[in-house]
Amino acid sequence: TQGMPEDTQALKGDVLTPEEFLQQAKIAGDEVEAQYLPVLERYDDGLLFYYFGNLDQVSHMMWHAMDPEHPAWDEEKWGVHRDVVRELYRTADRIVGQTLDAIDDDTTLIVMSDHGFASWRRTVSLNAWLRDNGYLVLKNRNKKKASVLVYVDWARTRAYGICRNGR
Repeated sequence: TQGMPEDTQALKGDVLTPEEFLQQAKIAGDEVEAQYLPVLERYDDGLLFYYFGNLDQVSHMMWHAMDPEHPAWDEEKWGVHRDVVRELYRTADRIVGQTLDAIDDDTTLIVMSDHGFASWRRTVSLNAWLRDNGYLVLKNRNKKKASVLVYVDWARTRAYGICRNGR
């Protein structure tokens, strides 16, 4: 899970059902919120940074549930989860409200995200493209896993990519 309590890989691999993933994500989200409130109560001066990753992790896995036009849409599997992300935004909005109630007028509150979201309908494998176009050369042409750099013929390779998040 790369250190995240919401086991996104288990959902991707069909180890967890969407319902099981959301149960796990709720436990993780509730725990983070429960830890935040006492920290907020003790905040007096300086910088307080607090990371709420639950909305991000669940959105990565459930955003398409809001989109019946998405290629992965399956009404039976995803339709019941259509409002999951919206509900998490309502929770985040409530937490922002609690924070505003707890701070004074001289305190600046910054709420930010590391990226936006949209329906993800396509992807590209940079190393597969590099392989197919002759920039990345594999030791054994029968191996198609250009992402596993152990198969790369480094003497003949002119370009390759390393992805930090495993995609």
